[in-house]
Amino acid sequence: MNKPDHLCRFPCMDPWIGPKYGCDGKRLAIVAERHYLPSGVTDKNYDPEKWYAARQEDVLDEKGVPHPWMNTRTCVEHKSDNPPIYQKIENVLRPHGLSFDDIAFFNYVFRPTEKNKGGYSGKHFNICAEDRRVSSDIMEWFIWMYRPTAIVIASTIVMKWTCVRCDLAAHPEIHTCMTNNPMARDKRFAEDVQRFLDDPSYRGFRAKEKLCFELNEAEKDRCRPYLAK
Repeated sequence: MNKPDHLCRFPCMDPWIGPKYGCDGKRLAIVAERHYLPSGVTDKNYDPEKWYAARQEDVLDEKGVPHPWMNTRTCVEHKSDNPPIYQKIENVLRPHGLSFDDIAFFNYVFRPTEKNKGGYSGKHFNICAEDRRVSSDIMEWFIWMYRPTAIVIASTIVMKWTCVRCDLAAHPEIHTCMTNNPMARDKRFAEDVQRFLDDPSYRGFRAKEKLCFELNEAEKDRCRPYLAK
């Protein structure tokens, strides 16, 4: 399977693959929501057509390199200087003797949103059909390329507004856990991941949401035509 076109255009958004990933025979991936960009870096991410025709050269920082906020490897390697989501993830992994060195990590939606001055809630763009298509193609490539045995989906937005459930339903061999964003005010992420690491059959408290083909006609309008596959 060829590397998806979007990752060829934006190799800075490649999944993080820890140097010890799979060394114990277990291959865990944690999939979060999406990267952010400061306002003023580009306006292409407001327009899906422009964004998915762009390249990482369109989002350079003042040093002339791809902006670190959307560079997955940079975010993980400098997690102490980045939003606390990365630290929260590692805090959950640590009691099980794991760290980012042992897992794969990426954000499922590949069109970054904008960070507000007051924090990381940012201006969220509506997730569109092209976002879902690109995300699903990259997920399928990731599964083919890195053969995860377990995947945690850690974002309510990803679960509600993308087709990630159908992506994973096509791979029943992979243990999956559906939970909240690590930055959510409740403790569901930590509780779910801890339980999942102890018992891979546990699917997370958000695992009961419908698959695309189970939606009503109005709800299907926002989904990829999986039934046509």
